[in-house]
Amino acid sequence: MTLILIVALLFSSCAFIVWSFSKFHHPARFDNNLGRHFIAIIDAGHGAFTHFGLLDEGATRYGVKEADVAIAIAKKLQKELERRGWIAITTRDGDFTPFGLIERARLSSLVNADVFVSIHLNSYRNGKPHGLSVHYWSEESRPLAKLMQTRLCRTLGLKDRGVVRQPLTVLTWASVPAILIELGFISNPAEVRRLTNTKFQDKAAKAMADTLTMWACGRCDESTPCSPSIRPTR
Repeated sequence: MTLILIVALLFSSCAFIVWSFSKFHHPARFDNNLGRHFIAIIDAGHGAFTHFGLLDEGATRYGVKEADVAIAIAKKLQKELERRGWIAITTRDGDFTPFGLIERARLSSLVNADVFVSIHLNSYRNGKPHGLSVHYWSEESRPLAKLMQTRLCRTLGLKDRGVVRQPLTVLTWASVPAILIELGFISNPAEVRRLTNTKFQDKAAKAMADTLTMWACGRCDESTPCSPSIRPTR
C-alpha cells in the first residue's frame, strides 16, 4: 500500500508539471490592446486518488458514478463558455486528475482566474430527496451563488434546495468568487435518469454558462443581454 501511494504521488507531481506548462503557458490567452479574456476554473468533482491509493469516483447509485456525470457536464460547460469568449480551464479532462482539493482551488490564483465553479451531485441513503443546491463560502461568492441557484432551478425545473454557506475545501481555498453546484441527487431514481441524459446535460451547461456570463457583466437580472468576452486588464 505504501508503494502505491509513493507511485501515485510521483505520478501526480510529474502530471502537475506537464499540465501546468500546457495549460498555463498559452500565447493566445491575452490581448494587450483590449485587455484579457474572462477566465473560469471548472472543477469536475472527484477523480483524484485517496490516501488509500484508490480513485475517488464520488457517489455511485444505479450503476452511475458521480465523477462520470460531473466530467461530462464540466466538458460541456467548458465548450459553452468558450463559445461566449471565455477561457475555461478544467481541473481534470478524464477519469484522473493529479490535483487534490486544495490544488484545484489554488489554480484560480495561478492563472489569474475570475471565477471557480465545482460540479457535483448530491446523494442520500434513500431515494426520496431531490433538487438542486449551490454552496459558497466567501461573501463575494454569495451573489453568484444566488443567481446560479435561481436560474438553474427555473431553467431545469428542479426543486430549489437553497443557497448554502459551507466551508468546503475548494471554496475556502479559492482566491476568487467560488461556488459548488450540487446538480440534483444521484440517489433519486428520477433525477439520475435526467442527470445521465445528454440533452439535460447540454441544457444544464448552457444555463450555467449564461449565468456566469450575466454575473461577469455585473448584473443579477436578465433585463439587458450581455456577452462579455474581454475584461479590462486589472
